[in-house]
Amino acid sequence: MHKKKKGDPRESAVFLRTFPGAINKGDRRKSEILETAVNCFALEGVESTSFQVIGAKLGIGRAHSSYYFKTKSALIEEVMRFCISTGQELTINQIKKATNPQEKVLAVLDGAIDWCDQYPAHAICHVLLFHVAAYDKKFKKLYTQIRHTGTKRMVSLLEEYFADKNLSRATLVVLAHQIQGMITANILAYFTMEELLPSSEAPGARFDCSLAGVSQMARDGILALLASVKE
Repeated sequence: MHKKKKGDPRESAVFLRTFPGAINKGDRRKSEILETAVNCFALEGVESTSFQVIGAKLGIGRAHSSYYFKTKSALIEEVMRFCISTGQELTINQIKKATNPQEKVLAVLDGAIDWCDQYPAHAICHVLLFHVAAYDKKFKKLYTQIRHTGTKRMVSLLEEYFADKNLSRATLVVLAHQIQGMITANILAYFTMEELLPSSEAPGARFDCSLAGVSQMARDGILALLASVKE
Protein backbone atom coordinates (compact mmCIF):
# COMPACT_ATOMS: atom_id res chain seq x y z
CA MET A 1 0.00 0.00 0.00
CA HIS A 2 2.78 2.44 0.86
CA LYS A 3 4.38 3.18 -2.47
CA LYS A 4 7.93 4.33 -2.85
CA LYS A 5 8.04 8.10 -2.87
CA LYS A 6 8.20 9.68 -6.30
CA GLY A 7 10.26 12.73 -5.39
CA ASP A 8 13.16 13.62 -3.19
CA PRO A 9 12.22 16.22 -0.56
CA ARG A 10 15.76 17.50 -0.76
CA GLU A 11 14.84 18.91 -4.18
CA SER A 12 11.91 20.88 -2.73
CA ALA A 13 11.50 24.49 -1.66
CA VAL A 14 10.95 23.21 1.88
CA PHE A 15 14.42 21.68 1.96
CA LEU A 16 16.00 24.81 0.55
CA ARG A 17 14.33 26.86 3.30
CA THR A 18 15.55 24.38 5.90
CA PHE A 19 19.12 24.54 4.58
CA PRO A 20 19.45 28.02 3.00
CA GLY A 21 22.44 28.98 0.92
CA ALA A 22 25.03 26.59 -0.44
CA ILE A 23 24.59 23.00 0.74
CA ASN A 24 27.74 21.99 2.59
CA LYS A 25 28.86 18.59 3.85
CA GLY A 26 27.29 19.17 7.26
CA ASP A 27 23.94 20.10 5.73
CA ARG A 28 24.00 16.98 3.58
CA ARG A 29 24.75 14.80 6.58
CA LYS A 30 21.99 16.43 8.63
CA SER A 31 19.54 15.94 5.77
CA GLU A 32 20.52 12.27 5.50
CA ILE A 33 19.96 11.77 9.23
CA LEU A 34 16.64 13.61 9.03
CA GLU A 35 15.36 11.60 6.06
CA THR A 36 16.57 8.32 7.59
CA ALA A 37 14.75 9.21 10.80
CA VAL A 38 11.58 9.91 8.79
CA ASN A 39 11.75 6.46 7.20
CA CYS A 40 12.59 4.75 10.49
CA PHE A 41 9.71 6.45 12.31
CA ALA A 42 7.33 5.54 9.49
CA LEU A 43 8.39 1.91 9.12
CA GLU A 44 9.54 0.97 12.62
CA GLY A 45 7.89 3.47 14.96
CA VAL A 46 9.15 6.23 17.19
CA GLU A 47 9.95 4.01 20.16
CA SER A 48 12.01 1.56 18.07
CA THR A 49 14.07 4.30 16.43
CA SER A 50 17.25 5.41 18.18
CA PHE A 51 20.32 7.35 17.15
CA GLN A 52 22.16 4.04 17.08
CA VAL A 53 19.61 2.57 14.65
CA ILE A 54 19.80 5.65 12.43
CA GLY A 55 23.60 5.60 12.52
CA ALA A 56 23.71 1.92 11.59
CA LYS A 57 21.53 2.54 8.54
CA LEU A 58 23.84 5.35 7.43
CA GLY A 59 27.05 3.52 8.32
CA ILE A 60 28.05 6.07 10.95
CA GLY A 61 28.41 5.93 14.73
CA ARG A 62 25.83 7.01 17.27
CA ALA A 63 27.85 10.10 18.15
CA HIS A 64 27.73 11.27 14.55
CA SER A 65 24.01 10.61 14.14
CA SER A 66 23.18 12.53 17.33
CA TYR A 67 25.54 15.45 16.62
CA TYR A 68 22.87 17.65 14.99
CA PHE A 69 20.03 16.64 17.31
CA LYS A 70 21.08 16.69 20.95
CA THR A 71 18.03 14.75 22.16
CA LYS A 72 15.59 12.32 20.59
CA SER A 73 12.80 14.77 21.33
CA ALA A 74 14.60 17.43 19.28
CA LEU A 75 14.95 14.95 16.42
CA ILE A 76 11.26 14.03 16.56
CA GLU A 77 10.25 17.69 16.51
CA GLU A 78 12.39 18.51 13.49
CA VAL A 79 11.15 15.40 11.68
CA MET A 80 7.55 16.42 12.30
CA ARG A 81 8.12 20.01 11.20
CA PHE A 82 9.95 18.86 8.07
CA CYS A 83 7.25 16.35 7.13
CA ILE A 84 4.40 18.80 7.72
CA SER A 85 6.22 21.47 5.69
CA THR A 86 6.50 19.04 2.78
CA GLY A 87 2.74 18.48 2.90
CA GLN A 88 2.00 22.18 3.21
CA GLU A 89 4.14 22.96 0.18
CA LEU A 90 2.10 20.50 -1.90
CA THR A 91 -1.15 21.97 -0.59
CA ILE A 92 -0.12 25.54 -1.42
CA ASN A 93 0.84 24.42 -4.94
CA GLN A 94 -2.60 22.87 -5.41
CA ILE A 95 -4.36 26.02 -4.17
CA LYS A 96 -2.33 28.15 -6.60
CA LYS A 97 -3.51 25.97 -9.50
CA ALA A 98 -7.20 26.22 -8.53
CA THR A 99 -9.34 28.45 -10.74
CA ASN A 100 -12.47 28.97 -8.60
CA PRO A 101 -13.47 29.04 -4.90
CA GLN A 102 -14.71 25.44 -4.83
CA GLU A 103 -11.51 24.16 -6.42
CA LYS A 104 -9.50 26.09 -3.84
CA VAL A 105 -11.32 24.39 -0.94
CA LEU A 106 -10.87 20.97 -2.55
CA ALA A 107 -7.22 21.80 -3.28
CA VAL A 108 -6.49 21.34 0.44
CA LEU A 109 -7.67 17.73 0.11
CA ASP A 110 -5.76 17.30 -3.15
CA GLY A 111 -2.57 18.53 -1.48
CA ALA A 112 -2.99 16.02 1.35
CA ILE A 113 -3.57 13.20 -1.15
CA ASP A 114 -0.49 14.23 -3.14
CA TRP A 115 1.47 14.14 0.13
CA CYS A 116 0.33 10.59 0.91
CA ASP A 117 1.14 9.53 -2.65
CA GLN A 118 4.51 11.21 -3.15
CA TYR A 119 5.88 11.13 0.40
CA PRO A 120 4.04 8.35 2.29
CA ALA A 121 6.66 8.19 5.04
CA HIS A 122 6.16 11.89 5.70
CA ALA A 123 2.39 11.47 5.91
CA ILE A 124 2.80 8.52 8.28
CA CYS A 125 4.92 10.71 10.56
CA HIS A 126 1.94 13.05 10.74
CA VAL A 127 -0.15 10.10 11.93
CA LEU A 128 2.54 9.39 14.54
CA LEU A 129 2.33 13.00 15.70
CA PHE A 130 -1.16 12.24 17.04
CA HIS A 131 0.39 9.57 19.24
CA VAL A 132 3.23 11.64 20.71
CA ALA A 133 0.95 14.68 21.10
CA ALA A 134 -1.38 12.59 23.25
CA TYR A 135 1.20 12.26 26.04
CA ASP A 136 3.76 15.01 25.45
CA LYS A 137 2.69 18.66 25.95
CA LYS A 138 5.47 19.87 23.68
CA PHE A 139 4.05 17.95 20.75
CA LYS A 140 0.47 18.77 21.68
CA LYS A 141 1.46 22.43 21.34
CA LEU A 142 3.16 21.70 18.01
CA TYR A 143 0.10 19.92 16.62
CA THR A 144 -2.16 22.73 17.87
CA GLN A 145 -0.03 25.25 15.99
CA ILE A 146 -0.18 23.13 12.84
CA ARG A 147 -3.95 22.72 13.11
CA HIS A 148 -4.49 26.44 13.72
CA THR A 149 -2.43 27.28 10.63
CA GLY A 150 -4.57 24.92 8.56
CA THR A 151 -7.76 26.33 10.05
CA LYS A 152 -6.78 29.91 9.18
CA ARG A 153 -6.03 28.88 5.60
CA MET A 154 -9.32 27.00 5.26
CA VAL A 155 -11.32 29.87 6.80
CA SER A 156 -9.88 32.28 4.21
CA LEU A 157 -10.86 29.87 1.42
CA LEU A 158 -14.35 29.45 2.86
CA GLU A 159 -14.79 33.21 3.13
CA GLU A 160 -14.27 33.38 -0.62
CA TYR A 161 -16.52 30.39 -1.28
CA PHE A 162 -19.38 31.76 0.85
CA ALA A 163 -18.87 35.40 -0.14
CA ASP A 164 -22.58 35.77 -0.79
CA LYS A 165 -23.72 34.22 2.51
CA ASN A 166 -22.16 36.61 5.04
CA LEU A 167 -21.38 33.78 7.47
CA SER A 168 -19.90 34.62 10.86
CA ARG A 169 -16.27 33.85 11.48
CA ALA A 170 -17.30 31.40 14.21
CA THR A 171 -19.37 29.46 11.67
CA LEU A 172 -16.49 29.46 9.19
CA VAL A 173 -14.12 28.14 11.86
CA VAL A 174 -16.51 25.28 12.65
CA LEU A 175 -16.82 24.44 8.96
CA ALA A 176 -13.03 24.57 8.57
CA HIS A 177 -12.59 22.12 11.45
CA GLN A 178 -15.20 19.81 9.96
CA ILE A 179 -13.41 19.75 6.60
CA GLN A 180 -10.04 19.22 8.29
CA GLY A 181 -11.57 16.35 10.22
CA MET A 182 -12.84 14.68 7.05
CA ILE A 183 -9.42 14.92 5.42
CA THR A 184 -7.61 13.64 8.50
CA ALA A 185 -10.04 10.77 9.07
CA ASN A 186 -9.68 9.53 5.51
CA ILE A 187 -5.88 9.76 5.60
CA LEU A 188 -5.95 7.72 8.81
CA ALA A 189 -8.20 5.17 7.10
CA TYR A 190 -5.76 4.87 4.20
CA PHE A 191 -2.76 4.18 6.41
CA THR A 192 -4.42 2.13 9.17
CA MET A 193 -7.31 0.13 7.70
CA GLU A 194 -7.68 -2.61 5.12
CA GLU A 195 -11.35 -1.79 4.61
CA LEU A 196 -14.04 0.21 6.32
CA LEU A 197 -16.76 -1.55 8.31
CA PRO A 198 -20.08 -2.01 6.52
CA SER A 199 -22.64 0.71 7.07
CA SER A 200 -26.03 0.01 8.61
CA GLU A 201 -27.64 1.31 5.41
CA ALA A 202 -25.70 -1.14 3.22
CA PRO A 203 -24.80 -4.18 5.37
CA GLY A 204 -22.90 -5.96 2.62
CA ALA A 205 -20.89 -2.97 1.45
CA ARG A 206 -17.14 -2.65 1.75
CA PHE A 207 -15.71 0.77 1.05
CA ASP A 208 -12.53 1.33 -0.92
CA CYS A 209 -9.63 2.36 1.33
CA SER A 210 -7.17 2.83 -1.48
CA LEU A 211 -5.80 6.35 -1.82
CA ALA A 212 -8.25 7.02 -4.64
CA GLY A 213 -11.06 5.61 -2.53
CA VAL A 214 -10.44 7.72 0.56
CA SER A 215 -9.87 10.77 -1.63
CA GLN A 216 -13.30 10.29 -3.19
CA MET A 217 -14.97 9.74 0.19
CA ALA A 218 -13.43 12.92 1.58
CA ARG A 219 -14.32 14.85 -1.57
CA ASP A 220 -17.95 13.68 -1.42
CA GLY A 221 -18.17 14.61 2.26
CA ILE A 222 -16.72 18.08 1.73
CA LEU A 223 -19.00 18.81 -1.21
CA ALA A 224 -22.04 17.62 0.74
CA LEU A 225 -21.09 19.89 3.65
CA LEU A 226 -20.61 22.89 1.39
CA ALA A 227 -23.92 22.22 -0.38
CA SER A 228 -25.79 21.96 2.94
CA VAL A 229 -24.60 25.43 3.93
CA LYS A 230 -25.32 26.89 0.50
CA GLU A 231 -28.98 25.79 0.71
